[in-house]
Amino acid sequence: MQKKYGKFIAAGVLLTTAVVILGVVTLNDPTVSLIHYTPDQLLTTNTAEFHSKGVQVDGIVLEGSEQFDPTVPELRFKIRDMENTVSVAVVYREGLKPDSFKEGQGVVVDGQYDPHTKTITAVKLMTKCPSKYEANPDTVTARKAEL
Repeated sequence: MQKKYGKFIAAGVLLTTAVVILGVVTLNDPTVSLIHYTPDQLLTTNTAEFHSKGVQVDGIVLEGSEQFDPTVPELRFKIRDMENTVSVAVVYREGLKPDSFKEGQGVVVDGQYDPHTKTITAVKLMTKCPSKYEANPDTVTARKAEL
């Protein structure tokens, strides 16, 4: 009977230890607790928030800002907001440049933001695909006229 309870206690201690370790690792990873921003929101946010959390920034690649060095590999570019009023620099060193990466196209980057240099060191880069199914404005206008 004593052995049976000993196994349950050992299993409980082991499970509790695993949960604590998982929690500590998860909380120390800045990309787990990302806060979503647009470039204009990022530049106007209190800088104290950036020390403990990662950021996810959604914007458009600024035309003429792309610099790619395949020997390193390192991709540098700027993300602008929809109104093209502000931009934030991005450095991505986590691999090759995605095939679908293009200037003027939407992207989402995850990483750490340095408010002093206004630069995001990205650990994840996702490109947005332009919708193939968006209605042509001329077609929509013609259909409305038919109705």
